[in-house]
Amino acid sequence: MLSMDHLRPFVTTKPLNILRYIRRNMNSFHQNILLMKNGTVICSNCLISEYKLLYRSTLHYQKHDQLLDGWVVSTIFINWEDNNLYCVNCSKLIPSQYGEN
Repeated sequence: MLSMDHLRPFVTTKPLNILRYIRRNMNSFHQNILLMKNGTVICSNCLISEYKLLYRSTLHYQKHDQLLDGWVVSTIFINWEDNNLYCVNCSKLIPSQYGEN
């Protein structure tokens, strides 16, 4: 589970709008990661490969205010400083932009 204190989201809008923006700009999301509603994170590779599942779950949550599964998007951000951040889906290390990875 991720502490929200050190995160700096660069987009603060509705999660479905975030996913729609990602879909239109899929090639430019190599540094970005998704923070999920349950506090876990998804890397950019899993974001692209699991896009349909993310969209479906997030849409269901916004319509019914009820979690369908753990794939509900909260926001998108860049990992600036956390050198120990792993994707919950593929378990790969998500490199920080300013860190020593």
